[in-house]
Order: sequence, then C-alpha cells, then structure tokens
Amino acid sequence: MKENADKKSGAKERDIQIGDFVLIRQKSRNKFSSHFDPKPYRVVKVKGTTIIALRNGHYVTRNISFYKRIPKNDNIGDIGETTEDDLNEYSFVDQLQNLQENDLQVRYPRRN
Repeated sequence: MKENADKKSGAKERDIQIGDFVLIRQKSRNKFSSHFDPKPYRVVKVKGTTIIALRNGHYVTRNISFYKRIPKNDNIGDIGETTEDDLNEYSFVDQLQNLQENDLQVRYPRRN
C-alpha cells in the first residue's frame, strides 16, 4: 500500500550521507535569483529526515527536502577531496568570475 502511494506521489529515496557536499534551497527574492545558495555546505549529521550542514562555522538544520547533493564527479572539480579550509574558499560565483572573457561565447555585438 505504501509502495503504491510513494509511486503515485513521485517520492524518491535520498542518498545524502555524512561528508557529502550539498546546496541548500533559499527563498527566491526575484525571478532572477537561484533556487539554491551557490556556496556548498558539508553534511555533518543525518538523523532520519533531518540534516545538519556546516559552512564557515555556521550550522544549518533543515529537512532533507531542502538539500540537493552535489555529485563527486561534477564538472566543476573533485569536491570530494576538499578540506574545511577549501570549503571556505569554494564558490561557484568565484569560479565563474575566474573565467577569462575569451572563454565565454559572445552572443551580441559589443559597443566600441
């Protein structure tokens, strides 16, 4: 009976474990803001559906539905081997800013 209800509602098992890097859902401020905070947290405790994550000494406790696990084989780099100090410096926004202008494809003509 439970299996049928889970299948109908689209429920799925979460595979977030201690030590994984996750993104946390944030409130949307406007239509251009992202659904998740771009700076990752590291999971330090899992108890049932409650997860506690850490970043820069700041603990966040939320339900598992607020988290999105970052895969270890992501194109951004091997996140699984970073230390706590690396986590403080790690940011998707910083990586995008480090790209050179030549790497980005220009879609519109620029003003001279």
